[in-house]
Amino acid sequence: MLVTIYNQHRYPFLDGIMENIQREKCIYYASEILKDHDYENEISINIAVRRARAICRTLNIPINENFYSIYRSIGATTYVDWKLSPFAAYLTLLNGDPTSTSVASFQRRLYDQQLTALEFMRETSWEVEEEITDD
Repeated sequence: MLVTIYNQHRYPFLDGIMENIQREKCIYYASEILKDHDYENEISINIAVRRARAICRTLNIPINENFYSIYRSIGATTYVDWKLSPFAAYLTLLNGDPTSTSVASFQRRLYDQQLTALEFMRETSWEVEEEITDD
């Protein structure tokens, strides 16, 4: 049996560089994509992000490449915000509070785009298994 022992010494500055490379896709703030007059509650934002992170865990998508927490301040108040990749922002909006105007309008646009895709598929004679009905 061959056993290879490598130097286990880690270099913290390299870890920081690798972490920054992994996070380069995170370009959105959760508080900004969910910002409207009724959705600035930090708890609601954290719930939406937690649900989006759960989806990534279920699908084995790397969380550290799509989400990371960051401290921000408004005046004298400091709060925890999230930096999100485009995919994470999509999931966060999809799982946000439906009473929020930004979340509801995003979900409506998503529904409209899905209808457009189904119409295109019908026009090009693709098989469509499910019919979407407007309630």
